[in-house]
Amino acid sequence: MEDSKEEIQRFQFSTDNKFILVSNDQGFGIINSDPKYALPDMKIREVGNIQQCQNINNIIAYVRGGDACPGRELYIYDDYHNRDASKILFKSQIKSLKISINCLLVIFEEKAYLFSFKTEDNSKWKEPKLVKKFITCKNEKGIGCLHSFRRRNLVILPGKTENSIQIYDCKEGEEIKEYDLGEKPDILSGNIHGEVFAYANETGMEINVHKISDGTLYNKYYRGKKTSQITSIEFDRGCNRLACCSQSDTVHVYSLGTELAMNGRDSEEAKDSLLMSESAIDGSTVSTVLEARENPKSSILGFFSTQSEQSYLKVYIKSPEKSIAIIDNQLHILTQDGKMHYIDIQLEGSYWEDYPQVQKIDLMKKNE
Repeated sequence: MEDSKEEIQRFQFSTDNKFILVSNDQGFGIINSDPKYALPDMKIREVGNIQQCQNINNIIAYVRGGDACPGRELYIYDDYHNRDASKILFKSQIKSLKISINCLLVIFEEKAYLFSFKTEDNSKWKEPKLVKKFITCKNEKGIGCLHSFRRRNLVILPGKTENSIQIYDCKEGEEIKEYDLGEKPDILSGNIHGEVFAYANETGMEINVHKISDGTLYNKYYRGKKTSQITSIEFDRGCNRLACCSQSDTVHVYSLGTELAMNGRDSEEAKDSLLMSESAIDGSTVSTVLEARENPKSSILGFFSTQSEQSYLKVYIKSPEKSIAIIDNQLHILTQDGKMHYIDIQLEGSYWEDYPQVQKIDLMKKNE
């Protein structure tokens, strides 16, 4: 297959944000997500009839299907050894995949399966073993998430009723927790430390963050007055910031507050995660915007509300389809034309005083 921008259909970050998975209907390829590294020529591995693809490190899970069996064939590919390591054929169509360093969550319309594919110390590959089966309400979009941190795997899925969610901690072997949200979630996400989860309803006007321990509301983050489907919600590693993007031309970045950044960390880890001024954030909802500045060149709006003491950024990227990640102190935005935009989002003082330029690289540009 010759490499061309027209042939590439999907760009997305790997689960750990270290790589970018590039795929089309016929195959996939992997490139480094760090813009400091030289980008290799894109090589697409052709496998045919790809419908979904997810990866972490060298492990890629993808779904194949055609007219005879739409989206029922699951493959796990080992890129390091250049081989398909496993294949599973299901009776039902797979709606989505979520992968962690040692587990795979396969989501169907009214159920989900959690598989383990590594030994307990994560050192060796093993054939996927069914760990847990979940029953959900009707889940046509296949929403859900799987997060892994220090051998802990956390599963978040829709509950048995459409206004609820269920949470399962694999390491602790706990019973499934189920919380009533009072509305139907349209997207789900959680932070890797297992402290909070976030969701948005179909209007996409606000992000709700709840505590995993008891399901109580931690905070609400306002996105906008116009309805727009939110396509991605991402926490940074220190649980200090949250980013979301929608089918509109915006990406929002919110500060979450020091409570989450400090909770459950050792002193050094907590210190490293507190990248923003403590005086700038208390986790309160933005109620009024008392100061706003705009830099037309960078396409960034920065807001700081002195009443709620919360800062957030609003970034304009003209692309309805986006994939986002917070890597170190930068917001990375992938657009489906093969461009990666990256922005320094570290606060200086009480808000973003100096608006950074949106830097951009072409992922499909071949090396000289």
